Amino acid sequence: MKQRWRPRVGCLAVAAVAVALLAGCASDPARTAARAVSTQSATGTSTSVAPIAAATTATHVFAAFDSSGAPAAGVVAHRSGTCFASSITVPSRGAYRCFAGNRLLDPCFVVPGSAKHTVACFADPWSRAVVLRLSASLPKPGAPLKISSPWAIELSGGERCLVTTGTARIVHGVPMRYQCASAETAGLRSASGKLLKAQVRSASGALRQVPVLASWTA
Repeated sequence: MKQRWRPRVGCLAVAAVAVALLAGCASDPARTAARAVSTQSATGTSTSVAPIAAATTATHVFAAFDSSGAPAAGVVAHRSGTCFASSITVPSRGAYRCFAGNRLLDPCFVVPGSAKHTVACFADPWSRAVVLRLSASLPKPGAPLKISSPWAIELSGGERCLVTTGTARIVHGVPMRYQCASAETAGLRSASGKLLKAQVRSASGALRQVPVLASWTA
């Protein structure tokens, strides 16, 4: 009498497990991609990492001059001009609002050792100075203005924005006091706290809220 052939259960079970494992690896591209990224990181290849949000806004106090009394960032031009009022851009008592021809410059600071005959003016905290030889005496300084807004800010995307001195447009209760390097405008939702946040308005009118990485005052 012929014996019927019976498959060995142990062998079939092992084969089934192996097929399932291979199928799982082949059908899970996310896992494969994750493994690839892990391998790339281990070998030193650069990988895309999501940026970490800033926990605090860095506050910089602007220094107009270095230890020798020269403009800290250097000089871009020499002009002649006059100063007619205290600065309305920064709250420093020693900052002035001046003219070089028909160009308005604010803030300007007296150059050390110049006997108040020369000022250095800065378009923003990171630019070189325009040095003015004054053709008239400086105005008498009044009481420092109560200016709570920083002179300049840097947004989380790296864009820098400079405070404006005209009438600020109010958008959703926020004064849009800053003009950014692009056509965007920005306003601080609050001027105090560890992490400042800005409301940014694009040229099309779209609004977004972004953290402020850094601020400058003088």
